[in-house]
Amino acid sequence: MDSEKKSLLAWVALATVIVVAAVLHMQSDYRDSLLRDKYLAEDFCPSEIADLQSHTVFLLDFSDSIKEEMVSEKIKEQVISHREGLPDGGKLSALFINADSYDEIYAVCKLTLPRTQNPNWKCGDPLYGIDAAKEAEAKRYCNFAEQMQKLVEDVVDRSKGEFPSSPLIEVVADVSMKPDFQSVEKREIILFSDLLQNTNEYSFYPDRGPAPNAKSVFAKESIDLAGTEIVVYQIPRKSHRTRQEKAKTFWKDLFNLAGVEVPFRSIE
Repeated sequence: MDSEKKSLLAWVALATVIVVAAVLHMQSDYRDSLLRDKYLAEDFCPSEIADLQSHTVFLLDFSDSIKEEMVSEKIKEQVISHREGLPDGGKLSALFINADSYDEIYAVCKLTLPRTQNPNWKCGDPLYGIDAAKEAEAKRYCNFAEQMQKLVEDVVDRSKGEFPSSPLIEVVADVSMKPDFQSVEKREIILFSDLLQNTNEYSFYPDRGPAPNAKSVFAKESIDLAGTEIVVYQIPRKSHRTRQEKAKTFWKDLFNLAGVEVPFRSIE
């Protein structure tokens, strides 16, 4: 083979390597762009609400401080249980009700655990045998688990404070109208509260006027919870037992009007 042919073959080989490398780079960029487009950076949720598989909302009403360790443990138990029960693509939000409205202290979607060559792989293990896009997905998945632990710690810390009022009715109404809640087929509300609504508009405290009436509240607020699973954990207040029983009756009636039967569980 003369030198001219050898030179031509060398150039052809080099060109082939460059083309293959460019194609692989484009595929990698394409995979990364799909991953970026599919998930929102802040909460790892699908960019389209229609792709959400479920939405579980924890409503945490701690207008009075939670000093009982048993209550804190029950909250942690429920958060962890619902975290583990989320389907891939399911969203979990935690709303901390304060004096005026609420703070969303947590909102994230659960990602699919990526496949690796090691079937027993867990967060923290080396990521052998998967491509860059899957590695990014694995990091997101592990970040979800890490954030859930921080959420549990944050909930317990926040439960030690006190607020002068608790707009529970308004927050429930607001959640019921959220597009990423109302339009999802599987949706849940887990409420931890003493159930004592206390604002200028509605209150169970006598110095603020008559206690709210479920029918009149339902007529005024936009609350549609049909198809929603709701569990209420009533936090006992020893000095307000009679008032809490009246509040419980009110909430049962309101939830019935909103289209849902609700189990009430007391944390004793």
